[in-house]
Amino acid sequence: MEMREALEALRNGDEVARREAAFTLGRSAAAEAIPPLLRAIADESWPVREAAAESLARFDGGVLLPLLERALRDGDDASLRNAAMEVYVRLAAGAVPALVVLLADPTDEEVRNFAAVMLGQIHDQRSAAALVHALRDPDLNVRHAAAASLGQLGAREAVRPLIEALRSEPWLAYPAIGALAEIGDASAVPALLPLVDDPLLRGPAMEALGRLAGREALPAIVRHLADPDPAVRNLAIQAVVAIEQRATEAGDSLDPEVQAALRHEGLIDHLLGSLYDSEPQVRRTAATTLGWLKEPRAESALLPLLGESALQAHVTHALVSIGFHDADAWRRALDHPDDALRAAAVRCLGWIAPPEGTALVAPAIHDPSTEVRAEAAAAIGRLGDEDAAMLLFELLADESELIQESAMGALARMPKDRVLPLLIGALGKDDVEVKVRAAETLGLLREPQSAPALIALSRDPREHVRRAGLKALGEIEAPGVADLLRAALLDESRLVRQQAVLSLGRLQEPEAARDLLPLLDDPDPRLRWAVLRALGQVRAAEAVPRLLPFLQDPKKELRFAAAEALGLIRSPEAVRPLLGVLQDPDRNLRRAVAEALGMIGDLQAVPPLVLALEDPHWSVRSAAAAALGRIGSAKATPALLARLGDEDDTVRRSVLQALGELSDPRGAPAVVRALSEPVLQATAQDALRRMGAAALAELERSFVQIPAGSRRSLIDLLARLDDRRARRLLLSALADEAAAVRTEAAFCLGESGSLEAVRPLMDVKASDPSPEVRQAAAMALRRLAPR
Repeated sequence: MEMREALEALRNGDEVARREAAFTLGRSAAAEAIPPLLRAIADESWPVREAAAESLARFDGGVLLPLLERALRDGDDASLRNAAMEVYVRLAAGAVPALVVLLADPTDEEVRNFAAVMLGQIHDQRSAAALVHALRDPDLNVRHAAAASLGQLGAREAVRPLIEALRSEPWLAYPAIGALAEIGDASAVPALLPLVDDPLLRGPAMEALGRLAGREALPAIVRHLADPDPAVRNLAIQAVVAIEQRATEAGDSLDPEVQAALRHEGLIDHLLGSLYDSEPQVRRTAATTLGWLKEPRAESALLPLLGESALQAHVTHALVSIGFHDADAWRRALDHPDDALRAAAVRCLGWIAPPEGTALVAPAIHDPSTEVRAEAAAAIGRLGDEDAAMLLFELLADESELIQESAMGALARMPKDRVLPLLIGALGKDDVEVKVRAAETLGLLREPQSAPALIALSRDPREHVRRAGLKALGEIEAPGVADLLRAALLDESRLVRQQAVLSLGRLQEPEAARDLLPLLDDPDPRLRWAVLRALGQVRAAEAVPRLLPFLQDPKKELRFAAAEALGLIRSPEAVRPLLGVLQDPDRNLRRAVAEALGMIGDLQAVPPLVLALEDPHWSVRSAAAAALGRIGSAKATPALLARLGDEDDTVRRSVLQALGELSDPRGAPAVVRALSEPVLQATAQDALRRMGAAALAELERSFVQIPAGSRRSLIDLLARLDDRRARRLLLSALADEAAAVRTEAAFCLGESGSLEAVRPLMDVKASDPSPEVRQAAAMALRRLAPR
């Protein structure tokens, strides 16, 4: 399609033609294509609008940005201006320098306002300084947009300017409060507290304090729990709940004064009514608060809400906290037509465990819903009533495999003296399915005294019954079991022979190798697969020469099983043959080979595994990284660091784990930087714990730049290291900007026995603004006091 045809199609074609025309114009890279594509962003068809926006985002910035600016300045065409703004935001980081320039435009306050709004939507920290400067713009709308955008950026450097704006300009109060809440810096709390008494700003101030403040804000908020305005009461409740959740890190422990305030006359009724509010957050907060208060009146009101997915977790926690009071309310919930509600009610009863719990839940094992029956099985197992084993045993014959497995798991968790006689007795029943499930459950129990009955079962004339007996025996160490399994290798049934092989592997008896090796020549590929698996499990080194040819077998399942077995055997003899398969076309085999090389741990595998970090499939790259970590050669560090930019998060997590295992100080800076990424944070913390003292130099250099949550979790690592640098960091953490970090540091210093911590802890106890930190310091000093 030529340019002229594309322009005509974009104006007058059908939806398909307009969409294709948008892509054609985008591929042209011609400046004259930009204005019609901007107009197409207002097309009535979403696919056309998306194609136009996507095409515009591909243009070179030198061509696109001047035309976007021209459209943005077009005061007569709002749709064109809106289209330009959409494209600016889609360009993201590429648009930031141009928008920062527009934010300082001396002639057009509307353009400055649009630039401020877009910079907030892009979330690029490079714009923070310009937006802070825009808080002093002569135009109120620009100042308003700058404040809101600084909140979207989460720019901590904006906290002080926003507080100044809040105090000096009433019209900026709303966006400044919202921005401070978004940024989440507790240093803003003193500036926000007085606003709780301002009728116009009370609501947003309490909402912000709920996100930022500690218990020091509670007195200012609690008095509004009795406000005549229901909206204000709801905001006060939400703020109190949020603050208490942070302070206690549990849902059932309240400050006594807060608890008394929440029990104020009329407030319980308000909370009960709020369970049916149209605003989801109000309903969640009401459920949480009623649970904290353990309010019995809430039980019957909460139970019907268990069927609402958005509320279910909050309602469940509340009901468990309140406990069991109204049996009729629970019966109504268990008879409710909604499957999800019945299942949730059964689950709650399993956790609450009232004396009558089993009697209430028992009928649910016949419920028409599979989900409800599965929950009933789990609940009955938890309740542990003397009749529970019999009820669960009944479920072994359920038509659903999910229910059968749930019942088996629950029976396996019960006291063995109740379950064993029932299950062993079931092996003599006529019902074949019950025999099989009873045998499988006995395998889960791994109780030697069940071996004689299972051995008898393994001689049953029906192959799937014999197979179930052998499967269970593979989990049990008892006299005669290994001999029975060897004899079953000659069974007439292919399924029984295969199970005998797998069970011998589970027993991990090395002497089983001589019985298994001849079966590698069996014509049945499924039996050969089972033999490969079993030889790996018994770690039969003598089997390696027989296993190596299977790496070239035509069947990929056998190649995979051979690689896995060689890895389990950990024979250096297998390294070179495995390396020869590391380029196999099958990605699953490449992954299995990388994992096997990691288990063997031979240094000659390092260079090929480094190359495998560039494999086209993420699972192979991930396995290669993990293998390099297990081998432990610091030669892999540079390649692993380069792979931290991988597009796949699983690969990046594997790389971090490997860097932690290598404990190479060169990897520490990258691991510390990963703490700032939510998807990598937990893995990076674990990697730093593994690195231990090797990471100390980097932690000492950049501790204050690490996110507060990660700083807090790393305090425990520092406390375990017997190193002066670690103790110095712990002491410096007493002055951390985050109260949670200071609290954790005080606790750990108290456990350390270090007398050099006494003076700093005394200072913290006397002057820290947080009562939680002062209390932690006092406890630490008591532990350090001479006895």
